[in-house]
Amino acid sequence: MFTRTFKKAVAVMSCLSQAYYQNNQKLSSVEISKICRSNKQTISKILTVLTKSGIVNGKPGPTGGYSLNNPPHKITIYDIANLFEHKNKGERCPFGSGICGE
Repeated sequence: MFTRTFKKAVAVMSCLSQAYYQNNQKLSSVEISKICRSNKQTISKILTVLTKSGIVNGKPGPTGGYSLNNPPHKITIYDIANLFEHKNKGERCPFGSGICGE
Protein backbone atom coordinates (compact mmCIF):
# COMPACT_ATOMS: atom_id res chain seq x y z
CA MET A 1 0.00 0.00 0.00
CA PHE A 2 2.78 2.45 0.89
CA THR A 3 5.97 3.01 -1.08
CA ARG A 4 9.37 1.83 0.14
CA THR A 5 10.53 5.44 0.30
CA PHE A 6 7.68 6.36 2.63
CA LYS A 7 8.42 3.37 4.87
CA LYS A 8 12.08 4.38 5.03
CA ALA A 9 11.09 7.97 5.78
CA VAL A 10 9.05 6.71 8.74
CA ALA A 11 12.11 4.73 9.90
CA VAL A 12 14.27 7.87 9.59
CA MET A 13 11.73 9.84 11.62
CA SER A 14 11.74 7.09 14.24
CA CYS A 15 15.54 7.37 14.55
CA LEU A 16 15.35 11.14 14.82
CA SER A 17 12.54 10.89 17.39
CA GLN A 18 14.64 8.63 19.57
CA ALA A 19 17.57 11.06 19.24
CA TYR A 20 15.24 13.92 20.19
CA TYR A 21 14.54 12.25 23.52
CA GLN A 22 18.28 11.79 24.05
CA ASN A 23 18.94 15.52 24.57
CA ASN A 24 17.99 16.34 20.96
CA GLN A 25 21.15 14.63 19.77
CA LYS A 26 22.08 15.19 16.11
CA LEU A 27 22.62 12.18 13.87
CA SER A 28 24.62 12.04 10.66
CA SER A 29 23.19 10.52 7.51
CA VAL A 30 25.71 7.68 7.89
CA GLU A 31 24.49 6.93 11.43
CA ILE A 32 20.86 7.02 10.30
CA SER A 33 21.57 4.76 7.31
CA LYS A 34 23.23 2.20 9.60
CA ILE A 35 20.35 2.26 12.08
CA CYS A 36 17.77 1.99 9.27
CA ARG A 37 19.83 -0.62 7.40
CA SER A 38 19.60 1.31 4.17
CA ASN A 39 22.11 2.85 1.81
CA LYS A 40 23.36 6.35 2.54
CA GLN A 41 22.18 7.76 -0.81
CA THR A 42 18.54 6.83 -0.17
CA ILE A 43 18.65 8.16 3.38
CA SER A 44 20.30 11.39 2.21
CA LYS A 45 17.54 11.95 -0.36
CA ILE A 46 14.88 11.39 2.31
CA LEU A 47 16.66 13.74 4.71
CA THR A 48 16.82 16.41 1.99
CA VAL A 49 13.04 16.25 1.50
CA LEU A 50 12.42 16.32 5.26
CA THR A 51 14.80 19.27 5.67
CA LYS A 52 13.27 21.28 2.80
CA SER A 53 9.83 20.73 4.32
CA GLY A 54 10.97 22.12 7.67
CA ILE A 55 10.28 18.94 9.63
CA VAL A 56 13.99 18.26 10.08
CA ASN A 57 16.89 20.60 10.73
CA GLY A 58 20.00 19.60 8.80
CA LYS A 59 23.50 20.99 8.97
CA PRO A 60 26.20 19.62 6.65
CA GLY A 61 29.79 18.93 7.57
CA PRO A 62 31.72 17.17 10.31
CA THR A 63 30.06 19.14 13.12
CA GLY A 64 26.62 18.94 11.53
CA GLY A 65 23.87 16.40 11.61
CA TYR A 66 20.11 16.06 11.53
CA SER A 67 17.53 16.66 14.24
CA LEU A 68 13.80 17.29 14.51
CA ASN A 69 12.57 20.88 14.43
CA ASN A 70 9.58 20.02 16.65
CA PRO A 71 8.82 17.47 19.36
CA PRO A 72 7.92 14.08 17.85
CA HIS A 73 4.36 14.17 19.21
CA LYS A 74 3.67 17.23 17.01
CA ILE A 75 4.64 15.40 13.80
CA THR A 76 2.04 13.10 12.25
CA ILE A 77 2.28 10.19 9.87
CA TYR A 78 0.13 12.27 7.55
CA ASP A 79 2.85 14.96 7.50
CA ILE A 80 5.33 12.36 6.27
CA ALA A 81 2.90 10.72 3.83
CA ASN A 82 2.13 14.13 2.37
CA LEU A 83 5.80 14.43 1.38
CA PHE A 84 6.42 10.92 0.04
CA GLU A 85 3.11 9.44 -1.13
CA HIS A 86 2.06 11.13 -4.35
CA LYS A 87 -0.28 8.61 -5.91
CA ASN A 88 -3.97 8.68 -5.06
CA LYS A 89 -3.64 11.97 -3.18
CA GLY A 90 -7.24 11.74 -1.99
CA GLU A 91 -6.71 8.29 -0.49
CA ARG A 92 -3.53 8.54 1.59
CA CYS A 93 -5.25 7.63 4.84
CA PRO A 94 -5.73 3.86 5.11
CA PHE A 95 -9.02 4.45 6.96
CA GLY A 96 -10.59 6.64 4.29
CA SER A 97 -10.88 10.30 3.49
CA GLY A 98 -11.27 12.67 6.43
CA ILE A 99 -10.08 10.30 9.15
CA CYS A 100 -6.33 11.07 9.27
CA GLY A 101 -6.53 14.84 9.51
CA GLU A 102 -6.65 15.55 5.78
